[in-house]
Amino acid sequence: METSPQLKKWEDFQDAFLNRFLPKSVKLAKIQAFEDLWMTTEMTVSEYLLTYTDLARYARHMVPTERDRIERFVQRLPRPFYLAMVAQLGHFATLTEAADCARMIEARLEYDRQGGSKGKHGRGHQKGGQRKKYKSGDGSCSTPAFMEAPTLSIGAIVSWSSTNPG
Repeated sequence: METSPQLKKWEDFQDAFLNRFLPKSVKLAKIQAFEDLWMTTEMTVSEYLLTYTDLARYARHMVPTERDRIERFVQRLPRPFYLAMVAQLGHFATLTEAADCARMIEARLEYDRQGGSKGKHGRGHQKGGQRKKYKSGDGSCSTPAFMEAPTLSIGAIVSWSSTNPG
């Protein structure tokens, strides 16, 4: 995705404004916060995205392209989200598409956690064993096979993630 001339001018204006009116110590603190940012189990995907985009504007040198922003966003998701999305990285044209996919995974995990997916074909499975494909903007987000497993729960994921950092 290329940056339009208008968007580039806006980014230049923002940079000049921040350089003129934002103390260097504050800017460095924001850059450090961006470097340290990971989505935690206490955050929703939307909360993580909001913090991520807010801090990323101070660290444009770290994520200069949309592809860089997408990759860093996905890399800093909790392990189950990352595992579900990493193979699809090339399919996301925008950060919004990647975040939409993460929200769909989050919704499915919450649905399973609440005991939702009990249907006439058994818990968490679809007739014929096919995976659902959800449209996300111009890209798509497939429900990974492990997301369809009947024993998947947020508690199990959090427990597993805390014993397997990384």
